[in-house]
Amino acid sequence: MASADGQAGSANGAARESLAKQISRDLREQILAGRLSPGRRISQLSIAKHYGVSRLPAREALRDLSSQGLVVIERSRSARIAGLDGSDLREVFLMREQLEPLAVGLAVPNVTDADLARAESLLAELEKLGASEDGWLRLDREFHTMWYERAQMPRLTGTIDQLWDVAQRYRALYSLTPDAGSISDLEHRLLLEAVRRRSPRDASAILHMHLRHVRHTLSPSADQDDGRRTRTGEQRGHRSRPDADG
Repeated sequence: MASADGQAGSANGAARESLAKQISRDLREQILAGRLSPGRRISQLSIAKHYGVSRLPAREALRDLSSQGLVVIERSRSARIAGLDGSDLREVFLMREQLEPLAVGLAVPNVTDADLARAESLLAELEKLGASEDGWLRLDREFHTMWYERAQMPRLTGTIDQLWDVAQRYRALYSLTPDAGSISDLEHRLLLEAVRRRSPRDASAILHMHLRHVRHTLSPSADQDDGRRTRTGEQRGHRSRPDADG
């Protein structure tokens, strides 16, 4: 039988982990929504003060976000929000271009009439919105991921979910691109029709084309941002690091 001290230690550890997960989830939402902008520094101390916790769950939350590719851990007990990076964008989208067509191809035989009706409804909502309007990114993600759930491969869909989280900031940039909404509407319609025909090969090919198009549209902007950050770092030289933001 476990001792009272051991039980108390386990309870404290579970509570700390729960706090860290809550903080990580909240910060993740802020990063993906763009309220915490790329390059911004956040410290363990500022997180601990904001959430009214010790530094330990704050540190664990930052480690969790780092594992998701959303922050970069730095010295002095701080981190910075991961920036837009041309090489990162290429890696993330090349992975998506392989895994998501695989998932949708596996999903097609399992799609129901109810799924098709739901997809039609989502597309109708998307087509009412401009790509830069509130709700477009959420509906776009829901339309895509509803197919992957039907693949019935949790490891695959879990990896795809992580890639979507990292890609969210790039997708927000894509949503501001002229005609992004109308082009995506057309590609979404083509995907839905391929699924409706129960053609895994066509659905996979259309989705691959769609993701490749997004990557090629975004690459110049991400490369420019990467170049700006490189030049800024060279200009700073050996100057002291700025304090972490609160």
